[in-house]
Amino acid sequence: MAGRTLTHKTEIREVNGWRLAAVIHKLRAEYHWPIEDRYRGKDNIKHYWLRPGTDPQKLRYPPSAAHLLDEDAA
Repeated sequence: MAGRTLTHKTEIREVNGWRLAAVIHKLRAEYHWPIEDRYRGKDNIKHYWLRPGTDPQKLRYPPSAAHLLDEDAA
């Protein structure tokens, strides 16, 4: 939401998660989020980001993340 690029390493480091690709897939397939990705660097790590200009208020949120809409409005 903050315009950051995320990788699997970021997810592990910041939230102890292990399923970033699965979450990205669900957000794209079921919620139609405009998420872009690209493999980068010598280790060929996939990076994910929201398409520039995406309005977070117009995205559909899964129930587990619906509270993010309220936080953005505050």
